[in-house]
Amino acid sequence: MIARSDTDLRAVSTNKIVDLSHLFDLEHFITSLKEGCPQMRIYNHRNDLYNLPSTANPLELIPQDLSREFVHKTILAHPSEWRESFDEWLQSHTTLLFQNHPILVDFNSPLFQFPLSYDGSAFVENFGRILRSRPDATRLAATALFELSRKYSLKLNSEEGITRRAFMGAHLRAESDAEAAGWTGYDTQATIYINQALSANLTTIYVASGNPRHITKFRKQASLRSVNVTTKYDLLSGGDLEELKRLTWDQQALVDYEVLLRSSTLGGIAESSFAWNIALRRNNLTWKEAEDCLNGERGQTFEDGLSWLYGQPSRLTLCAYSMWP
Repeated sequence: MIARSDTDLRAVSTNKIVDLSHLFDLEHFITSLKEGCPQMRIYNHRNDLYNLPSTANPLELIPQDLSREFVHKTILAHPSEWRESFDEWLQSHTTLLFQNHPILVDFNSPLFQFPLSYDGSAFVENFGRILRSRPDATRLAATALFELSRKYSLKLNSEEGITRRAFMGAHLRAESDAEAAGWTGYDTQATIYINQALSANLTTIYVASGNPRHITKFRKQASLRSVNVTTKYDLLSGGDLEELKRLTWDQQALVDYEVLLRSSTLGGIAESSFAWNIALRRNNLTWKEAEDCLNGERGQTFEDGLSWLYGQPSRLTLCAYSMWP
């Protein structure tokens, strides 16, 4: 997988290639693929293809290039036709010598392109689960939740998944790249999240943000309305805190992901795919159910009773139609 820049958040794609275990539980991923697709042969690294010269020069493909019609600008309008187009493309780009040999194809950022409506709800609900957060991030999130429950007497129940009337999770997405893109700003987010917590009769907010200055400001604003604000850095201590600090910024975000997933009510902005993924995952929504929750009239783009995403509905519905929860 290709890592994002750790110095410039606006650089979504870099030339830095990292192992899948950088973010995910690799063992679980491989086991899931083997059990679900026993005929599939899995290679740990492209170097393992050394004995297959036909894979020496990968073919590069942007999936959208094989289609002409799209919905919401990027999502395939006729997904059932894509495989046939791919086979034709592959044959046209393969020399006669290698047509009966394995071919390596590099897909260029296949993001927000395949409609969830093409598959059944059971597949859609479970396919995304083959990717789990890496084990150390999951353990740190569990520790943070335990401390959150103890510190604020929330009585979180791990068997419930989501404990009602416990705490609010807020994804305060106002870093430099979000500001440059013109996304919903800090002031709007801060006001909305505090109001959302109070509307739900909650006095504790777990906030996830990559901007320490915003966290400090948000904490002060919330305290004026008798709302406590806490973060993973507040809840972890000793060796756990040191372990957290050794993780990269995107690995640390996995801890936030796991905690926000279990919040009683979630607030985020609809411009953020991170917030969308959590919201869709929390309720196991099918694409049609997610579509029914889209509402731009009351200040929020998405509302399903568990999560509220605010913002202007431009590219936002892409997530509802094409993101694996």
